[in-house]
Amino acid sequence: MAKQAAKPVAKKKRPAARKKKKKTIEITWKHVVVVLAVLFLVAVLPSSIKLLGRIAGGGAYVPEGYSGFCLDVSHYQEKVDWADLRVLVDESGRITKDVDKAERSFLINRVYIKATEGESTKDKLFQSHWDGAASAGLRRGAYHFFIASKDPSKQADNYIALVGPLHPSDLPPVVDVEAQSVRRNTDKAKLNKDLRTLLEALEKNYGRRPWIYTNESFLKDYLDEELVDDYPLWIARYSRLKPTNKDWKLWQFTDRAHVSGIAQPVDLSVIK
Repeated sequence: MAKQAAKPVAKKKRPAARKKKKKTIEITWKHVVVVLAVLFLVAVLPSSIKLLGRIAGGGAYVPEGYSGFCLDVSHYQEKVDWADLRVLVDESGRITKDVDKAERSFLINRVYIKATEGESTKDKLFQSHWDGAASAGLRRGAYHFFIASKDPSKQADNYIALVGPLHPSDLPPVVDVEAQSVRRNTDKAKLNKDLRTLLEALEKNYGRRPWIYTNESFLKDYLDEELVDDYPLWIARYSRLKPTNKDWKLWQFTDRAHVSGIAQPVDLSVIK
């Protein structure tokens, strides 16, 4: 039998390549809500944790290696039991107001009392606190709140007129200068000049070098290095880390301390 001629095989056409679609991200209101929620948590979480700690009764950590404490009071602390001022510390090293949780107890033997502010303001409870501290045998000191827009000489006169003479056991005068002391347009050079004028007037009157109370950010942003070198420092730094300036005399490590004998939270410092 004769062979049939083979039929040519038809080639299959390849389908045309599909164009890849560009991926697009559709932003919905849900995405916006999630992003805003994350930003909110980042902003408030640290303070929220701090607040929860306070609600739960947890106080500030007490810096290790210091046994002497100094508190400062003003008219905000209306009633003070001067005979029994002590700090209670739990086993974790935090200040506590719960006697049953206290592992250690520290007596406070030094106190600074607000005396004056600006050219004429006088703390209404200064004399009561001043006498109460003396009657309890505490070493006491008086501080002045500096106002940069006021005459420094008149501010010194205001302090001297109220505090009067100091006893040998009394602590040196302190000038409190911080963010509330200045305005946005405060001239730094004038601030330092006027602050020095006040400090020199107090030193001339009392024969004792006054101290400067401030916080680390204000110290860095406003105060001249020369002024800082000339006067002892009382630094406010609410942290477990000690002040970066090595020449401090007092370190205020919290403004929310529970101290027996005082109902309201108070500022508390350790002595170097």
